[in-house]
Amino acid sequence: MRIKVVYESKKHTKKVAEAIAKRMGVKAEALNEVQNLDKTDLLFLGFGIYGGGPKKELEEFANREELKSVKKVVLFTTSCKGQDQTASYREKLKGLGIPVSDQVFAGKGRFLFLNWKQPNQKTIEDGVKFACKVRKRGI
Repeated sequence: MRIKVVYESKKHTKKVAEAIAKRMGVKAEALNEVQNLDKTDLLFLGFGIYGGGPKKELEEFANREELKSVKKVVLFTTSCKGQDQTASYREKLKGLGIPVSDQVFAGKGRFLFLNWKQPNQKTIEDGVKFACKVRKRGI
């Protein structure tokens, strides 16, 4: 199974992405550097939530034609709330014909002075456990 881990983050989601990638035996790739998605079976796509949604770079990424060749996209996020706030982005992907899982990992991240020590080791480990369960279930 060809797996890719892609993230849009400078710090917090990047930590989760790197841990997932390490467990999957692949390299985590920054969104602005990701290359060939062709023949990707499982794409873990991570990003931070800002003001209730993803950054505009994620909107642009959704429109990449090669994203339609991915067999399954699984989202993971970090945010101050630590809650799933990806519904509108998932619907956008689905509307573009991109197969995206309804299961999402939403971990706590830091924002200004809130959640100062997030993502902590437990949050990162929970993200890895989530990814392992997804991979085990297959596509």
